[in-house]
Amino acid sequence: MSREENNNNQNNENTQQKKLATYTLGCKVNQYETQALIEMFEEAGYASVSIDEGADVFIINTCTVTSMSDRKSRQMIRKARKLNPMAVVAVTGCYAQLSPEEVKKIKGVQVIAGTSQRHRLLDAVEAVLPMQESPVVLVESHQKGETFEPLSVKKTKEMTRAYVKIQDGCNQFCSYCIIPYARGSIRSRDKREVIEEVERLVKHGYQEVVLTGIHLASYGKEKKNSHELIDVLESIDKVDGLKRLRLGSLEPTLMQINFVERLMKLTTLCQHFHLSLQSGCNKTLKAMNRKYTTEDYEIAVNLIRQVAPTAAITTDIIVGFPGETDEDFNHTLAFAQKIGFADVHVFRYSAREGTPAALYEAQVAEEEKNKRSKSLNTAVDTMKAQYLAQFIGQETDVLIEKVSSLDNHFMEGHTRHYVRVLVPFEKKLLQHEVKVRITEVVKDYCKSILL
Repeated sequence: MSREENNNNQNNENTQQKKLATYTLGCKVNQYETQALIEMFEEAGYASVSIDEGADVFIINTCTVTSMSDRKSRQMIRKARKLNPMAVVAVTGCYAQLSPEEVKKIKGVQVIAGTSQRHRLLDAVEAVLPMQESPVVLVESHQKGETFEPLSVKKTKEMTRAYVKIQDGCNQFCSYCIIPYARGSIRSRDKREVIEEVERLVKHGYQEVVLTGIHLASYGKEKKNSHELIDVLESIDKVDGLKRLRLGSLEPTLMQINFVERLMKLTTLCQHFHLSLQSGCNKTLKAMNRKYTTEDYEIAVNLIRQVAPTAAITTDIIVGFPGETDEDFNHTLAFAQKIGFADVHVFRYSAREGTPAALYEAQVAEEEKNKRSKSLNTAVDTMKAQYLAQFIGQETDVLIEKVSSLDNHFMEGHTRHYVRVLVPFEKKLLQHEVKVRITEVVKDYCKSILL
């Protein structure tokens, strides 16, 4: 065969390669699961492209945490159909799990998978026909005792930081949250599988691993004599080549003395703890069906700071929860300032149909929610600036992630405290950990010089 004929054959093969596009709504767990699906399809010969490139298969990984999430999910499904009417459209995730009948009504959907059957998605997609009107539905009700879904990843879009899902489901049933119904009961990934995935990622060059789950603190709790979260962390800490271990959102009730003492001995542990709060008012916490008080929360923070005084403590706070008065909100504002968070994600309460809180009386007006959100965010900006200011003049390590979007004369990355730092540009340092000195604080990031 001549070289010209061989090139023509290769070109024909390339033009025939099917294209996969994905779109993910929602949390880091969803993002992890999308990456696992991308790898599953790539191993079957698909090329992964952006959603605007007119793919042969679209996977929309949906979220249902609010009614707005449902609407955005439906919008993306319809967008995929418009981009290529002949494509196969597969819908997965929490919205698909809770509302498969709604998804079935959207014209052009061929496959619907929920939050436990995604490992069957490739076979289902390849079995359906374009324009098939009756979708294949892989949604199954979550059952007590079900096992962890077999999904894993080898690479991520971020070349320095990789997310590893180790837990799914939630048994908390907070009064505002639909996720326990969408994700089912808690279930944990086998410790050996977790370690093997971390080892694979490190071999592929990833230096930082972030553990994630729907309710990370409950890892191993569903099984008697099972490993608990701290056991997994101690094993990951021993993985050769791993530089940083970061944790996803944790419950303050996890921060008991024994846990914190073992936690702080980990050499790869990042000094950043996202401890879920939701409200700084005990009356509101009780109405939310949270399992702790502000006193419990403060004890957890103090345990961390006794060992790591400069650790970044971040959290989520909901304002305008049903029944929250001005006095209740002021308790939250004062408590947040007392803790001195490094950052807070402020959310305005949004009623989610199907949750108890949506039926509570004394729903707070949107205008009042906006007012409280603005007030709390102003306080957060002050706390954040105070937290960052302590690092001026300090030497620290920064894991360089990319060229800065703020100024291409700089690169940017994060410290172990999850402080975003701008570093003078040197191409050879991209995706490496470097030593810097912090020189100034600009808004919500630091500038530095290389050492």
